[in-house]
Amino acid sequence: MSQQRVNEIVKRLDSISDLVQSRFSHFTLEQLNKKSSPDSWSIAQCLDHIIVTNMSYYPQFNALIEGKPIPNLWKSVPVLSGFFGNLLKRSMRPDETKKFKTQPAFQPSQSDLPSDIVAKFLDSQMELKVYMNKLSRFDFAREKITSPAANFITYSLDDLLEITALHEERHLKQAERVAEQMGFGN
Repeated sequence: MSQQRVNEIVKRLDSISDLVQSRFSHFTLEQLNKKSSPDSWSIAQCLDHIIVTNMSYYPQFNALIEGKPIPNLWKSVPVLSGFFGNLLKRSMRPDETKKFKTQPAFQPSQSDLPSDIVAKFLDSQMELKVYMNKLSRFDFAREKITSPAANFITYSLDDLLEITALHEERHLKQAERVAEQMGFGN
């Protein structure tokens, strides 16, 4: 069952990667770093934020894969994991228009990002998919992950996979809106 779930998520990640590649790979450095307003993110920052967020889970993934999961008392409170998992899935829907303050652990670079940000994003997607395949041997409903933003926020590995895909879809839409607002065509 877990491998089937990984395959579903990987398919969504592949679609995101394909869209990023086709939509943004030909953009100039200036276009990638241009903001529609001072308090908004550029396309490059949206991609960087996804990279930073996904990488923040890698220490936990490595620990789980090595059979040494990082202990956290909050993981043993079943109501919390279900609550936070459902809350995050609802808030990450791509059609959700409410803005959220990004936790410091997930902030993208505030300076201009290099022109290879699209390539770095695509490489990070490949790395994430490798982790997901390695994790497929675990019971996704039973294994709990702790949010890198706050140790009392826990959710199932299955919820994290869904949250990851939703989060990427949400920020891809945000990057597309920036391109549209700035008048950058395909």
